[in-house]
Amino acid sequence: TFSLQLSAFQERHEAEQFMLKLKQSGLKPYLVTTSIPGRGIWFRVRVGNYTTWEEALTAKENFEQRHKIIAYVTRK
Repeated sequence: TFSLQLSAFQERHEAEQFMLKLKQSGLKPYLVTTSIPGRGIWFRVRVGNYTTWEEALTAKENFEQRHKIIAYVTRK
């Protein structure tokens, strides 16, 4: 499955602040913690759950138009 990644932060509190703003807009963001070799721990903010790549691309386009935030399609 796929989701939309909206941003990534090195500081958890920054990711949580961003998520709070998204929640206030009616979205349901979630956090994915990832360790990147040579770069440390990153906190990725994502939304959505899409079955196909095409469904995720359509959601990306709609999201970007509505929220004016760039989104990236990613595998869950």
